[in-house]
Amino acid sequence: MAIGKEGSITISFLERVMEARRYKAFGKANKTIFIAKRVALVLTGWFAIAVFSSASGATLALRPPLPQVVLCGLLGLLFIAFRYLKTFRGWLYTIPLYWLVAVHISRFVGAYFLILYNPGELPFVFAVPGGCGDIVVAAFATVLLI
Repeated sequence: MAIGKEGSITISFLERVMEARRYKAFGKANKTIFIAKRVALVLTGWFAIAVFSSASGATLALRPPLPQVVLCGLLGLLFIAFRYLKTFRGWLYTIPLYWLVAVHISRFVGAYFLILYNPGELPFVFAVPGGCGDIVVAAFATVLLI
């Protein structure tokens, strides 16, 4: 744009602002992808450790309250990471809420608990309350997603 025309300085300024925003958005997108890859790597490692420890029988050797302590420790690490790692917290905020709700649709597996209870393969105290509760949660998750 020529400087002598009316409004050309404003248009030039707006073009520069838009270019800067595109660069900034592109930079944020790259950072989000980088964080997502790092989180995926950590979760893959966590999953591999869980599968290995389960397949080797190491988790069978744990007697209460040690499994609960491990669970609380992992949950504590998650809270610490959320509190002190700004990039991790930012990545968590980018996850759409409907994904978090959609995960609970898998809880229709509670119907299978009830099926296993019928021939006596699962005890009542686990199958009926757990199965019914899972079905209710899955139904509400489905309603929320619709």
